[in-house]
Amino acid sequence: MSITTAASALQAFSTGMQVTANNIANMNTPGFQAGNAVLAESAPPGGVRVADVQQRTANAGYIQSLQPVEHPDTGQLAMEWQVVEASNTDLAREMVDMISWQRGFEANAAVIRTNDDMSGVLLNMVV
Repeated sequence: MSITTAASALQAFSTGMQVTANNIANMNTPGFQAGNAVLAESAPPGGVRVADVQQRTANAGYIQSLQPVEHPDTGQLAMEWQVVEASNTDLAREMVDMISWQRGFEANAAVIRTNDDMSGVLLNMVV
């Protein structure tokens, strides 16, 4: 595995972690649709990249929520209870995704460290 391949994977896994963090941060936001990072193979010299961030389409049901409503005559805002779509974020799934992204990041960081160590040993042999 080349260092550029590992570096591209670090970037992809970092983006995946950001998507998961966004899902967790917005899990209590009514109507929020959780995202999912989709990985794809990079063009030569190889590697991986985030091809797309797709919205999960599973319906989470509905909840009652206070929503601001403008009075048509006076223009004043008031809070009213309304039924809105709940977030479809599943915390258990997000934690599993976060661990997967983290382990992938750690593995590719280890590849870069090993490459650096091997380059150092080679330079010491030459000098």
